[in-house]
Amino acid sequence: MNRKILGTIAASSALGIGIGLQRAQFAVLGEIMASKGWIINSEIGILSGISLMGYLLGCFHQTRLKNEINSIRTIRIGLALAVMSFFIEPLINSLEWQILWRLICGWASAQLVAGIPGLATKFHTIDEKRLSLAYIFAGAGFAALIASTLVSKFASETIIEGWLITGVVALILAIPIHMLLDTCIEEEINSRQVRNLNTNTDEAKITDRKWPKGLKLLASSAFCFGAAQVTVMTYYPLLLITRFNVTQELAASSFSSVGLGYMVGAIAAGYMPKKLSTDFLMTSSAIIGIIGSLLCSAGTNIPVVAVGAFAFAMWNGSMMGLLLNRINQSVATENARATWSKFSMILSSGFLIFIIASSSFANKHVESIIWMGLFLVTAHLILQIMAKNAFAKSTAS
Repeated sequence: MNRKILGTIAASSALGIGIGLQRAQFAVLGEIMASKGWIINSEIGILSGISLMGYLLGCFHQTRLKNEINSIRTIRIGLALAVMSFFIEPLINSLEWQILWRLICGWASAQLVAGIPGLATKFHTIDEKRLSLAYIFAGAGFAALIASTLVSKFASETIIEGWLITGVVALILAIPIHMLLDTCIEEEINSRQVRNLNTNTDEAKITDRKWPKGLKLLASSAFCFGAAQVTVMTYYPLLLITRFNVTQELAASSFSSVGLGYMVGAIAAGYMPKKLSTDFLMTSSAIIGIIGSLLCSAGTNIPVVAVGAFAFAMWNGSMMGLLLNRINQSVATENARATWSKFSMILSSGFLIFIIASSSFANKHVESIIWMGLFLVTAHLILQIMAKNAFAKSTAS
């Protein structure tokens, strides 16, 4: 298979497992467990927060890995754990057991999300990267869409079957990732032999540089972006059940609109005309996020709220790819993986802090959580515009 095509498919699959299944699909699986009395609704947020703690540790781990072969081997371990978890986690009805595996899965997901995109687009030109990243981040929405549809159709009332179906989807997605990792190890070994590189040379190449003002503001906007994700990406099924008294099956089925929106947003960002700058597209995406959040907050019927969730997910899907693309434009190639890992840490810190803060009142005040999301998306937009202006001033000078 063509190296660039394989990289795009594998990275899309990695985002599908790391974000689409381990993070987004857990909202569906968690709600099923809550409905069966395994956990209570507030513990969905706690478990998601534990997963994010593991994710932060994984991102930090990726920033410390200077040797590419060690990074690839660590990613392979993360892939194995991320897939295995869907078959192991539902076997024991214990909150402590769930906490352990959510922590492990968070670490494993970080290896996939922070490590794979850079490997996948290693040989892409600048013009090719935006489109490739669009398909890569669309994988998160595609995986969530497929898994939530299958679970709602075949296992919305059965805990273990819901997990196993999700696990089968993860197992299929793991195949191209495994192929890419094998290819990358061969490339790295051959490259070292040709250029007579050693570990010390690798470590000397990858050095951190002081972030300019635009990148710092962009990191602040990513923090708000991560915090805002909690509202719909975690609590959408619970919102439908609370506001409209729908069944568990319908709530799980409706979550597919979130996966579809994420996928559409990611792909749409890649097909925008090249004359439109990444900064402009990021600002436009944030406006769509505000509209989606408003519809979810104020919607008085299911179709309106579903449209809002779709728009909110479009913002999520498009913003992830655009954010990585902006990082690639702002830092040296050898620093891109470490910078993306740090941004993933910052984004996930926002998610973690807000989900911990909101989990205590999720049972009775899920509506308030959704309204808070509107404020967070607006803050994200303001910081994004400030970053855009800072980048423009830096270029002009």
